[in-house]
Amino acid sequence: VFCWGWNKYGQLGLGDAIDRNLPCEAHFENCFVKSVACGWWHTLASATSQ
Repeated sequence: VFCWGWNKYGQLGLGDAIDRNLPCEAHFENCFVKSVACGWWHTLASATSQ
């Protein structure tokens, strides 16, 4: 999953609160991401374990 944009509250899921202007990969260890939903204040991922 790649994410970028405003990240003031860590909503990109990258482990920090640094805004990103370029796509960055969010790592999900031992998971297969099935779907993603995002908005101004949140990012949600539905995943299954591998």
